[in-house]
Amino acid sequence: MTRISNTITAFVAVFLCLNLAAECVYIPVDVNPEGPANIVAVGDSITEQNASGTTRYSWIFPLQDQLNATCSGGYQIAGKDSSPYTGYIGPSGYSLKRIAVGGFNTSGILNWMEAEPPAFGASVPDYVLYYLGVNNTWGGGWTSDNKGYNPTMGSDWLDRWEDDTTDIIALARAANPDVTFVIIAIQDMDGINATHKTNFDAINTRAATLASSLTTAQSPVLTTAQPDFVQADLYDNVHPVESGAIKIATTAYDVIQPLLNGEGRCN
Repeated sequence: MTRISNTITAFVAVFLCLNLAAECVYIPVDVNPEGPANIVAVGDSITEQNASGTTRYSWIFPLQDQLNATCSGGYQIAGKDSSPYTGYIGPSGYSLKRIAVGGFNTSGILNWMEAEPPAFGASVPDYVLYYLGVNNTWGGGWTSDNKGYNPTMGSDWLDRWEDDTTDIIALARAANPDVTFVIIAIQDMDGINATHKTNFDAINTRAATLASSLTTAQSPVLTTAQPDFVQADLYDNVHPVESGAIKIATTAYDVIQPLLNGEGRCN
């Protein structure tokens, strides 16, 4: 991503494989960054959830552990300080910013981002980590949504996932034309829940196609490997406990850390 500087900026390139698309992309990256990269996590309750231990656990906390080990000082978690309904909480020592609402589908998040700007919070997003779509698969909607942001979805939920995600990528590019947008694959549910597996896999397949069609040299759209879950990684057949959150975080880390490192942001 290009930075404004009074000096000549040197560039290197990172080759990164789009795991789901089975292809690689060539990404030029700035090796003279100015300040930490802003990373914004976008999602639903899997991203928002605040508990720890054997209860539900957000993947943004282990992601910070992983990035702190190799890129401390080279990034910061950005986003909003709260959802439309509640403040974000979490373990001490972590950034609590994110853009996530439990129960929201892609349309709900998009409507909130458009209705309450700035869409990605006060900081310009350099990287967006996107884990969203689970609530599309069973209709979404939320009775406590007194602002009317989160609509119920029908049989067209997958097409709406694609349309909404396309619009959210456009919002990210409006905020920063050089943004890197990472679609994190929804977890594997093989042997856990057959219906969830079919629906989550459909999102991941669509994500790979969408990323391939929308990615550019200036603003890459990338996908990750699918987190390989077992029953013990889940609290209730959908929400991860800490072990599952670590698996989600690792898939994001494996994509974003090489880019941060290529920019000279890592240890």
